[in-house]
Amino acid sequence: MANPQDIYYVPSATRPVELAAAFTRMGHEVTLLYWPLREVDRKFPRTRVSVPEGVRVVAGVRGGFESWENMRRLIGLGRDADIIQFQKCLPPCSIVSVVAAWILGKPVCYDWDDNETSIAREYMPTETFGALVYALERLVPRLCSTITVSSQALRDKAVKLGVPQENIFDAPVGARLDRFDPDERGERIRRQYGIEGPLVLYMGQLQGASYGDLFLRAAEMASKLRPDAHFMVVGGGERLGMLRSAARALGLGARLRFSDYVPHEEVPEYLAAADVVVATFARNETTVCKSPLKIVEYLAAGRPIVASDVGEVRRMVGEGGIVVEPDSADAIARGVSELLADDTLRAELSVLARKRAEDVYNWDATAENMVRAFTRGLEVGRARRRPLALLAKYLDNGLKLHESGSVKE
Repeated sequence: MANPQDIYYVPSATRPVELAAAFTRMGHEVTLLYWPLREVDRKFPRTRVSVPEGVRVVAGVRGGFESWENMRRLIGLGRDADIIQFQKCLPPCSIVSVVAAWILGKPVCYDWDDNETSIAREYMPTETFGALVYALERLVPRLCSTITVSSQALRDKAVKLGVPQENIFDAPVGARLDRFDPDERGERIRRQYGIEGPLVLYMGQLQGASYGDLFLRAAEMASKLRPDAHFMVVGGGERLGMLRSAARALGLGARLRFSDYVPHEEVPEYLAAADVVVATFARNETTVCKSPLKIVEYLAAGRPIVASDVGEVRRMVGEGGIVVEPDSADAIARGVSELLADDTLRAELSVLARKRAEDVYNWDATAENMVRAFTRGLEVGRARRRPLALLAKYLDNGLKLHESGSVKE
């Protein structure tokens, strides 16, 4: 497995880590190559303390000759692998993974979990980089043996690109069910933040494509309907300061708490403290392809949900919550007020939410479907094995000789 993110400092790298752990529980041997952030780029606290037991983790490199060095490492790691899987079409990872797989004659599976083009257009530093991502997002699915997709919108994109339906497999985000207990009430968190009364919680990264400001506007409206309610934003990022200022301007004061970054291992305890959980989104090219991690963790925690209707959200929430029109603070506020006013409804939704996670949205279920993609990839790969596999042997031998100083000019 290859992933272009730092699994210790980037919250969105939860997906590859949890999938690697699920594969290991199924009895597979897994190696995860990741791209660590340089120390100067580590602007926020570490969000993952450790990696799951049994997963072999190898750090790649950033800067300088990173593509060559990471390709060398991936070729070395992939010699004994049955399949190479990578996530995201971003240049450093996708190009290295596809070329390494071709050199080794191995099947390659692309895990497509976001509309990378729309994200690059909005958040990447240069137009050139955005153009490269645009080209790769259309090329990479055609080069791979199989692909896994996290949403129906991404499946539709793959089909339009000409990927055969039989080579596309669904792989939504999931949750580790054993880490979430619907019967827990998060008393330590409530004491820590001095919360007495109903708690409405929003969780997410406060950077990039986040909608914390929409939650604040909804909280301000809901607070007028329910003066006894408290609100919390769990997460950190470059927009945290702006959101604190916005909360003060809205007059939320001590009724709104910010946790800043919390280790992913502590997320279940925070969710356990909540009476209602919220997922706010606007509808755009990015969110229409989303399979949001926060939704599945809300489900696993057995917390009634109020969520904006974008992308996969309605299908994910199912009967475990209320889905409202996107980009509407008023709709979120009304949904929150409805749930806070009805203890029986909240209890019913809590049971249904947890069942939704147990039936569909957990990492073990997603991993099982990915293994089907790998099995198909082995079938496709055997038919498409390239003579470049021989080159891998000579390249690897040459690198070993070079490192040992045995190469003579």
